[in-house]
Amino acid sequence: MPPVNRYAVCPSRTFPGVVRARLALLVVIALSTIAITSSPGLAQAPSSRTVGAPENPREVRGPTDGREVEAFVDGVVKQQLEGYEIPGATVSVVRGGEILFAKGYGQADVEAEKPVVADETLFRIASTSKLFTATAVMQLVERGKLDLDEDVNAYLDDVEIPDTYPGRPVTLRHLLTHTAGFEEDFTGTGARGASGVEPLGEYLAGKTPARVRPPGEAMAYSNYGMSLAGHVVEEVSGVPFARYVEENVTRPLGMDSTTFDQPPAGGLRERVATGYERPQGPEPVAGPFEYIDETPAGSASTTATDMARFMISHLQDGRYGDARILREATAREMHERQFTAHPRMDGMAYGFMEGTTNGERVLEHGGNLLRFHALAAMLPERNVGIFVAYNSYGEGGDFAGYELLEAFLDRYYPEATPPPAPEPSAEGFADGTSGNAERVAGGYRSTRSNESGFEKVFTLLGGPRVTANGDGSITTTGVPVQGDFTGPEQRWVEVEPLLFRAEGGYEHVAFEEDRGGRITYLSGEVGGPTSVSEKVPFYGARGLHLGLLAGSFAVFALTVPGWPVGAGISRWYGRRAPHENPEGGRPGVKKPGGEAGGARLARPLAWAVGVLALLFAGGAALTILDPEGTLFFGFSPLLVAVLALPYLVAALTLGVLVYAALAWTRRYWGLFGRLHYTLVALSALVFVALLGYYGLLGFQL
Repeated sequence: MPPVNRYAVCPSRTFPGVVRARLALLVVIALSTIAITSSPGLAQAPSSRTVGAPENPREVRGPTDGREVEAFVDGVVKQQLEGYEIPGATVSVVRGGEILFAKGYGQADVEAEKPVVADETLFRIASTSKLFTATAVMQLVERGKLDLDEDVNAYLDDVEIPDTYPGRPVTLRHLLTHTAGFEEDFTGTGARGASGVEPLGEYLAGKTPARVRPPGEAMAYSNYGMSLAGHVVEEVSGVPFARYVEENVTRPLGMDSTTFDQPPAGGLRERVATGYERPQGPEPVAGPFEYIDETPAGSASTTATDMARFMISHLQDGRYGDARILREATAREMHERQFTAHPRMDGMAYGFMEGTTNGERVLEHGGNLLRFHALAAMLPERNVGIFVAYNSYGEGGDFAGYELLEAFLDRYYPEATPPPAPEPSAEGFADGTSGNAERVAGGYRSTRSNESGFEKVFTLLGGPRVTANGDGSITTTGVPVQGDFTGPEQRWVEVEPLLFRAEGGYEHVAFEEDRGGRITYLSGEVGGPTSVSEKVPFYGARGLHLGLLAGSFAVFALTVPGWPVGAGISRWYGRRAPHENPEGGRPGVKKPGGEAGGARLARPLAWAVGVLALLFAGGAALTILDPEGTLFFGFSPLLVAVLALPYLVAALTLGVLVYAALAWTRRYWGLFGRLHYTLVALSALVFVALLGYYGLLGFQL
């Protein structure tokens, strides 16, 4: 079962509080040289406070007794709520076409002391909403109204996907498997109220991300892509997306408490659980309803019992009771693996992520907003499913849903400890053939990143690193593994060309190469389309850039206060000894190279570059830390001001470089002064080059 990076599956691409804090911390570190650190993941690792599987699991495979399941789930979830300080949660378990268990835990509204009730309390389910969107698409496919391999532009009137790769259009097959090749574009995907949510077609037309890789080449999780699939549904059906899902999916299944409306209409609005911020004091802090523009990608609100009906319908190949939402053949096609980086690896079905835990095949989808996170997982071969949602991350509970799922699988479908991976020889494979450890070694960055705009700077925050070992194995950091989704250090053994298996585990990583034999992608099983990364050239290495930034900002941080202090000391010294000339020679006579002429402007110009660069670092940190989610809501005045600073820095740097050359030809100052000024100029040049590389100057270097 592939647990996913919490930021990576966020349907509205909002930053949970801990993520925003880490982003800001890393920006400050990278841009102000307090320290240089590397974070392989974007959220905390699962805590040992959560209850795991019992020491002696029941012999029977699978849950059969609702009361026994309740006792087990009670033990896990109650300890999660207490240990992580999460106000409330809701859970349902299904088996054999029936709801085996459903229960609410904790508070839906702390102030009103309103408890969570499984069949009454609505939770936001974020990216888990994508399963409804994929189901809607497949309904229209089986009705002959959509073709999975047709150019999506054929179905769109108000949105046009650019023909970036002639002859290789984006299709619904690509959208449902996250292989369309879109870049990430997070800024402005949310709204502050219902009136701010744009009509889906207008939003998609004005927010089309760049196509940065050919469709079908690699997975890259895309909220825009799934939202586009939802828009195709409403264009072809002639019905707004939310109404289509209600009339064709939720209502036939009796899911009367499920809606994509923001906020839910009528009596449903009062039943939505309150979302809570991460603990900031003794009492939880309630947050407002979260509005997103990418409605089909993550706006659904639902109950545990409604989600139980939805899971049953998929486990029974499109049928729930007397209702049928998909033909049997269509449902089975939807659940089959449709894309994978390697035949022996888990991959993507249509909408569902595929994974394997304890030898069991799992189809799942998780997701999270700023305050809600949810997970729906099914074992199709066992006819079993489990759903859970929380109304806060609490303190460290980012992966609570996956912890519950793993505990559930360990209890009801336990597996013996996997055999150790075959040990490679010094030449590579265990059979002595040549390995590929040296070829795959290097730095990687997520395919779910921005390539054409300022958001590319977020690739500085982390990415996989692969190191070749002397015995032909590799060691990775930043690649999620079972039990630790933050990407700990892990050793892998090559079992087939460019396919590596975790030492002592089942999961794999696969590497891909282009026609020239150059390694292009790393794909992990744990994390699905969110764990695919592209290899970066040496000049794009994150460590190199952080080091250059650290060095540049160290120079700025010392120079900005140093020059004024030095000037003040010089003036004070000059008043104390007016008859002396620090440059030598007769009093009152300046030597060639003194502060005459253009030299008087050189230092103020360089000083201004340093000040603006430091202001950019501080402004970037403030923007990311903004509790109101500045980036999420678009280009705020603060963000506009911050993004204007790089242009000023670049313009002034040109002057600094000219003065650096003049300082040597005209002998400004003494030797130390010229060396110092040259160092400042080089630091400014490096900084500007990195601004260009990360799209902060309107172009890419």
